[in-house]
Amino acid sequence: MRVAGDTLYLGDADRGLWALSLADPAHPAWEGDRVELAASARDLVAAGERIYISAFSSYGLQILDRGLNTLGVYRTLYHPYNVIWQGDLAYVFDRGVGLQVVSTTGVPAVIGTAEFEAPYGHLRLALDGGTAFAAANDLQNGRALLYAVDVSDPAAPAVAARTETPFIQSLAAADGYLYAAACEQGVLIYNAGLALLGELPSQGCSDSLLVDGNYLYLGDGAGGLAVFDLGDPAQPREIARHPWPFELPLRPVMVAADGVLYVAYDASAVGRDLPSLLVFDTSILAEITPAGSLTEPRMRAAAVQVENGRLYVADQNGWLYVFDLSNPLSPSLTAKNQSSGGEFYDLAVQGSRFLVTAGGGGMYLYEASHE
Repeated sequence: MRVAGDTLYLGDADRGLWALSLADPAHPAWEGDRVELAASARDLVAAGERIYISAFSSYGLQILDRGLNTLGVYRTLYHPYNVIWQGDLAYVFDRGVGLQVVSTTGVPAVIGTAEFEAPYGHLRLALDGGTAFAAANDLQNGRALLYAVDVSDPAAPAVAARTETPFIQSLAAADGYLYAAACEQGVLIYNAGLALLGELPSQGCSDSLLVDGNYLYLGDGAGGLAVFDLGDPAQPREIARHPWPFELPLRPVMVAADGVLYVAYDASAVGRDLPSLLVFDTSILAEITPAGSLTEPRMRAAAVQVENGRLYVADQNGWLYVFDLSNPLSPSLTAKNQSSGGEFYDLAVQGSRFLVTAGGGGMYLYEASHE
C-alpha cells in the first residue's frame, strides 16, 4: 500500500490492485475497477507517472501507469535449481515455474519462460541444440515428469513434449537423443519427441550420466563406472567397465577433460578418511585406469565443471572449491569459499565467470580471480 499525491494504491493477496481517491481524506473513494496483476503484489512504489510493483512467484517487477494500465512485466528467477550456460544464454530449471532463459550479457535477466508443472523434488536438466530436457521428480510418488522444451527462440521457449517416467537421477543429451538414468531401471533412451526407444540395463543403480564427445559415461552404483560408444546413439555399446574403489553414495557428479575423468561426490556419506574426488585416466577408454584421488573431508559435491585448466566444485554446504589442473591427473586445491546463500545445487562456468544456483531461491554470478 502506498500513497502518491491524492491517490492510495493497494495491492491485495489475490493478484488485485486498487486505487482510492483521497481528495477527501475522510471519505476515500474507489477510482475505477480492480486491476488484475500477473502475480500477487509484495510491495509497490509510485514515482512520477509510474507505479512499480514487486511480485510473488517469478514475475519480478511489474510497471503500470497511473491509470493502472500495464506497461511491462519483467520476470525474475523464483527458485533456480539446474543451470546450463551456452554463449550469452543460461538455461535454468526453476522449481515452481518451469524453464527460464536468462541473458548473461551484463546483469543477468530473464528473457523467456516456458511454464510447466515442476513438483517439489529433485530436478534434472540437459540441453541438446535447440531442445532442453527437464525432469521434475516427485519425491512423494517416486515418479517424474519429463519435458522437451523448444528453445530455438530464447524469448519464447515452449513445451514440445511431455511424458511420465520413473524417478530420474541424471540426464544427458546428444545428437537428438536423451539418456535418463533411472536407478534399478537402468538408462532410458528417448528421441527428441520423448518417444522411448530402448534402455541400458543397470548392474547396480544407474544414477550419474555424462556425454563427452562420442562416449557416454555411466555411474552405475554397485556396477561401477561404465563407458558406452555412441556411434549409434540409439543403441549405445558398452566398451569398458571399472569397479569403484569403494561403495559410492547416490549420484556422484562427473566431468571429463583431455582424456581424464573427474568424479566427485558427498564425501560425508562415505566417511572422513575416504577421498572426495576420484581421477581416472580415460586416454585409452577400453582400459579405464584409476589415476589418483584427493581428500577434502567437508566437501559434499553437487556439481562439477572444468574450465581453463581448473576444476570447479559446488557443494551442498554452499562451498565453492577450485582445483588447479596443471597436472591433470593430480588436482591441487587452490581456493575455496563459502557463500551465505545456503546449499548449492548446480554450477556452470564460462571463462573466469561462473553461475551457481543455491537454496533460498538465488542464482549467483561470480568472477574468479586466480592470482
